[in-house]
Amino acid sequence: MNVLTFPEAAPKRILLGEWLCAHGLLNEDQLRLALHEQKQHPDLLGRVLLKLRFVQESQLLEALSQQTGFPAIHLHQHLSDEDACGFWDKETALRFNAVGFALDDNALCVAIADPLDIRATDNLRRMLPHGVALRLFIAAQDDIMQFIARVYGGSENFKHHLSEMEQGIIASAPEAHEHHPVIATVEALLAESVAAGASDIHLEPEEKSVRIRLRIDGLLKTLTLLHRASWPRLAQRIKVLAGMDIVDSRNIQDGRFHLRLAGKSVDFRVSILPTQHGENIVIRILDQARALLPLEELGFSAPQERLLRQLCLRPNGMLVLTGPVGSGKTTTLYALLQLLDRNTRSIRTLEDPIEYQLDGIRQTQVRENFGLSFAEGVRAVLRQDPNVLLIGEIRDADTAQMALRAAMTGSQVFTTLHTQDSFGVFARLREFGLSSGLMSGNITAAVAQRLVRVLCPHCRQMRAPDAHLKGVLASSVKLPAKVGHAVGCQACDHTGHKGRMVISEILPMDGELDEWVSNGASRSQLFKCARAKGFVSMAQDGLSKLEAGLVSLESLMAEVDLIQNAGGA
Repeated sequence: MNVLTFPEAAPKRILLGEWLCAHGLLNEDQLRLALHEQKQHPDLLGRVLLKLRFVQESQLLEALSQQTGFPAIHLHQHLSDEDACGFWDKETALRFNAVGFALDDNALCVAIADPLDIRATDNLRRMLPHGVALRLFIAAQDDIMQFIARVYGGSENFKHHLSEMEQGIIASAPEAHEHHPVIATVEALLAESVAAGASDIHLEPEEKSVRIRLRIDGLLKTLTLLHRASWPRLAQRIKVLAGMDIVDSRNIQDGRFHLRLAGKSVDFRVSILPTQHGENIVIRILDQARALLPLEELGFSAPQERLLRQLCLRPNGMLVLTGPVGSGKTTTLYALLQLLDRNTRSIRTLEDPIEYQLDGIRQTQVRENFGLSFAEGVRAVLRQDPNVLLIGEIRDADTAQMALRAAMTGSQVFTTLHTQDSFGVFARLREFGLSSGLMSGNITAAVAQRLVRVLCPHCRQMRAPDAHLKGVLASSVKLPAKVGHAVGCQACDHTGHKGRMVISEILPMDGELDEWVSNGASRSQLFKCARAKGFVSMAQDGLSKLEAGLVSLESLMAEVDLIQNAGGA
């Protein structure tokens, strides 16, 4: 007797939303809201979830990989391969959100945002010569766009539009037309700056030209020079975008706008300051994907990261971050807030300005001109019974008093000050009129930090430190036999550096240190007590990262005073 057998039915592919809910990355309410948003504004569910900030891009990438069966790839960890990138042009890569990144045994490895897009994959296969197979990997769209800009050259598009504008090739279309050379030039400049990872764009008028510079990893780099005759039209377009007075060129102006570039929404903050040769414009790029980083990606050493996580478990008290402007204090504060349970706790912030939106957190913009100062904001917030309060900055005695009162009455307070190190926090608060007795027991920790450029992992070289610098530091710092040196390659745009990391010191307070503070102890007395408990100074943290080859001696010395702080005090 023959027994009929039937092939097993293919396993039902689990839907993306179901997979995320099953793994605890999404809840039913969030999925319901995302599906409703998808009906209102049709788009891929993954993009809708990112837009609503219900999931992180890394989580979405892992989910899509599990769902589709295609391996995930992180393009920022790969060097570009000219042979792999030459099978199609930049326009094709942008149209299909796909880029070749490696050739492996007659197979072209391609990173694509949507590997289930049959139209895109069929078109890509037709472009390949006979004998070359297509091997698909799934990648984040931001990663793909940045890789495309790096491989095909993002600045060429900007310089093409700039050349059109400077030569006066103005279309007959009205000024608002998207292809007008002025509009196209500004949009290309913004897109190039975002793709390059810039934090600021500086447009600086000089006597006969306008210098355009990008701040990347803390350093300014000249992008191009603009002919002075084209400057008024370019400046006017930026003013229109930022909602400014296009006629006024003699007063300070501030504005803000957002654009959708490379598939994501990016905010820009504009500041205009009149100078001798015209209006100096600085555009701050507020890319939420780059700024809202988890704590583990900021560069804290493992012991420091554990200590910060422990400090976030304290139910009340004030944690103070300190450092100069641009040292990453706000980014660290946001990373700490992301560690807190936003579902069961009331978390409030007072900021000036609000740079990034945080889900599940009530954020308030301080407006001094309308009577809402930090101090007044704290008074108002305390009437709403917050569990956690972030105060953007302590600038005056009233704010200092109110911040400490919030910590004393049971709130967990996060704030910033401008001091050189963690021990300077207490002297600075005394200057604001806080008594040592009140600070004792109510400050949980003081954290000082700097941002130091990271050596490119693809080209750095380990060799003996520079003889001159070694001689200068010999009496105060014991340098390792070999340290990392910047070289330069394609991956780092031949700068030798890629990204920045935190160099920090954390002073957690306990009963003994509180007693010293209460008695008005000097800085050296506090340091001696903290050192006995294992305190690691900012210089020591930097030297350990220098020995590991993560940073160069030159970049470390540019941010941390090794001579003064090598011993800690």
